[in-house]
Amino acid sequence: IVGQRIYLPNFVIRLVRNSSPPGRPYDPYMATFRVPRSLTKMDIKSYLLAVYGVETTFIRTENFVSQITRSADGGRKVRMSKRTYKRAFVGLVDPFYYP
Repeated sequence: IVGQRIYLPNFVIRLVRNSSPPGRPYDPYMATFRVPRSLTKMDIKSYLLAVYGVETTFIRTENFVSQITRSADGGRKVRMSKRTYKRAFVGLVDPFYYP
């Protein structure tokens, strides 16, 4: 469409395999994503609906903060930012089986 602006996202959302506790079956109505820490639940919901057409029933998020380690030069405490991430559990209307 000429003259209309299109906004493309500048972040990465990764689909990861669901972890089922031992003795419980795989739940096809839930998907797990690793998302940037700055995304909110409404951002995730609107992204999945707009880009992939996936309708969601609920979204639960967990923040994983990396451990504090000491640097090699002076013993300063440093947080490893590469290991800090947010995980989103998304309830799906239609079943999805991980490939």
